[in-house]
Amino acid sequence: MDQEIACSLRASDTVAAGEMLLSRLPRTPRVLDVSAHQALHVFYGGAHEPFTEQGPLDEDQVAQLTAHVPAAVPPPRLDDVDRRILRLLRADGRAAVEDLARECGTSPSTVRRRLHDLRAGGLLYLDVDVSPDAHDLPMRTMLYLTCPRTSTPPGRAPAGHAEVPFAAATTGRTNVYATVASPDAPALYRYLTTKVAALPGVQGVETAPVIRTVKAAGTHYPAR
Repeated sequence: MDQEIACSLRASDTVAAGEMLLSRLPRTPRVLDVSAHQALHVFYGGAHEPFTEQGPLDEDQVAQLTAHVPAAVPPPRLDDVDRRILRLLRADGRAAVEDLARECGTSPSTVRRRLHDLRAGGLLYLDVDVSPDAHDLPMRTMLYLTCPRTSTPPGRAPAGHAEVPFAAATTGRTNVYATVASPDAPALYRYLTTKVAALPGVQGVETAPVIRTVKAAGTHYPAR
């Protein structure tokens, strides 16, 4: 039985992306076909958005999440130490301050100060993997919509749905992709037959359930 594997790819340049998509993946054993699409615009989701829109946080929850967030300031001018820290964190976002200091040839206090300034300037942010089970939304579904290319962005409507933690306009046969978080199959059915069915101008809808997540932003999940 053939299986589908979906993943997202971030590359520093088009050469690196082309090497992965045109050379390495097609030569990988047991890969029968490769289809690639580019995210053109993100309507909702990512590290700067809440995981779900299931309801507002209360004051205590907001206080806990913002207690260690530095006040926003203009982005700092990067030097060699800052660039080295960012390169190390790109490879391992969980690297300890002491390890960063040793690799950069500086003190842990300097690294902590640089990390604070980078976060305050918006150049460094935290992308946390959240288990869907923590929100009682264990069922994940990939939703592909075919919409007319009009002056009104077709992905704006599903991006406002409470069930959608991520929505983007893409290239390819379909032009809107969204992730749907549901407590169970009946809830997904209700979402598809009510909110999605009511979207104006949608010409086609495809769904693909996520059977197993192998890797998220930085977490490798064990085999089941």
